[in-house]
Amino acid sequence: MAAERKIPRSLQAIIDQVKEHYADDQELQTLFEQCFLNTYLTTIQEDEQGTFVVTGDIPAMWLRDSSAQVRPYLTVVKEDADMARLIKGVIERQWRYILHDPYANAFNQTANKQGHQQDRTEMSPLG
Repeated sequence: MAAERKIPRSLQAIIDQVKEHYADDQELQTLFEQCFLNTYLTTIQEDEQGTFVVTGDIPAMWLRDSSAQVRPYLTVVKEDADMARLIKGVIERQWRYILHDPYANAFNQTANKQGHQQDRTEMSPLG
């Protein structure tokens, strides 16, 4: 079992700002905190190939969705080197995937052939 990821100070600072701004709305505070942290805590995975983002109900990284999921964290990359490294890792992995197969839109974390292998195009174990 993977160790629980610690919430970075940069993300906690944004959560604290929202809580302060919406001090009278506990429900909104909770909703924002849970949604804002969800990708960071549950779907971002680091391995020897960089940063992988699980983007849906299957354990694949969709190019468009992974970009959308990490976009809110761009607000802190100037001040948070660790978050900048994570985002850079996502971009580098996406780039490798595009170079590997420019027509695919989702990729497996490892070459496990869990994609649509019956498609009429030449398939890779990653897609």
